[in-house]
Amino acid sequence: MSRYAAPEEYGALYPDEEITQQELDRAEDDVNALTFGRAEAYADDFPARIREILTRAVCMQAHWLHEYGAMLDNPLSSYGINGVSMSWREDAVVRRGGVVTSNQVYALLTTAGLTYRGFDWRCPS
Repeated sequence: MSRYAAPEEYGALYPDEEITQQELDRAEDDVNALTFGRAEAYADDFPARIREILTRAVCMQAHWLHEYGAMLDNPLSSYGINGVSMSWREDAVVRRGGVVTSNQVYALLTTAGLTYRGFDWRCPS
């Protein structure tokens, strides 16, 4: 069962795609890690606008994983064959605590104050 986003919410953002529950669960785990556990700890206490941002971020991360998950799970830092190679643009991805995500997902979480690293963080009311 999803904690922050349901398959229907994903379908509303990406109507031409289907998502597996496994991808949605992994996206939720990633978002929770990117928010230093705040998403899980305070989800019920967040105001509606922050919950909407959290849901959207999870859906966007699930889409990111759906599109690029196989490449993200690959332990190689680069790969080339017959003169063709592929690598991630460093300005196109964000890497935090073992999670790789798009700039858009991280920026969305940042607008809600959920990526703040300080100890004096307070749950938005």
